[in-house]
Amino acid sequence: MNADSFWELIEGCREQAHGRGERPAWLRGALSQRPLTEIVQFQVCVMLSGRLVVLPTS
Repeated sequence: MNADSFWELIEGCREQAHGRGERPAWLRGALSQRPLTEIVQFQVCVMLSGRLVVLPTS
């Protein structure tokens, strides 16, 4: 996952999730369909972007 695909995923979340409360679930679902390496790369992009995104585990 590069920076462009990271921001595309974030933008897709903003467009498709209905409200901020649904964004974590939407991101979990989208990331669960990707290979583990992309999930790890997503987390690296989060850290490099300077924002903290906490996805609940349940």
